Amino acid sequence: MKMDNKLSIGMSLIIFAMMSACAPVYVPTAKHTHFLDSEDEADIAVYTGLNGFDAQGAYALTPKLGVVGGISASNREGSSSSSDHQHIAIEVGAEYFKKLGKNGRFEALAGLGFGTSEAKEHYDFYGPQKVNAKGSFSNYFLQSNIGLETRAFDLGLAVRMNQIVFSKFETSSTTYNNTKAGTFFEPSIFARLGWEKLKVETQIGFSVPLQQDLEFQYEPLTFSLGIRYNWNLGK
Repeated sequence: MKMDNKLSIGMSLIIFAMMSACAPVYVPTAKHTHFLDSEDEADIAVYTGLNGFDAQGAYALTPKLGVVGGISASNREGSSSSSDHQHIAIEVGAEYFKKLGKNGRFEALAGLGFGTSEAKEHYDFYGPQKVNAKGSFSNYFLQSNIGLETRAFDLGLAVRMNQIVFSKFETSSTTYNNTKAGTFFEPSIFARLGWEKLKVETQIGFSVPLQQDLEFQYEPLTFSLGIRYNWNLGK
């Protein structure tokens, strides 16, 4: 076989592998970090960052139990050598909260969500190339938070287990009829600075899949910066 034929076959295989790949369709959201203290307390937060825009809220139904909800969206356009990403998702859940001494706080949350996502990966190889991946997904999560809360400064750790299930999923080369799922371990640290009711918050975390043969790509790093407001509706 001539060298130019071998080179053409090799290049064709590389291009086929690239076009069969998946762009990063799963982008983790900011974590719920409400630190509710008492019945009738409400907490809202808005963030922007690597994962896009997040708006979240929580309300304490009893002295120990509350409900949470959130929406996440992104419409990121990359350069010719990076990726585009669009998603919109909602999630709802319940939480148990407890004080640990004067300043210690603990939360345990469980919930579910739904959304759609699309990503386009750009390659400059034998001319401009794009790999598309999109789908509809659901997520089921368990999360726990622990930390310290003062009038001016809060610091904590959030640990989340997230099960992502794509019911509809397709790439540039393939449409999949069966579901694509992955379980992610997502630890984050968060810090807040400000006043008793209004604080600026930042979150930094990771998303780590718990299986090796993940069939879709994801963003491994999360970073969010936002504003949080907390008040008691019963007072």
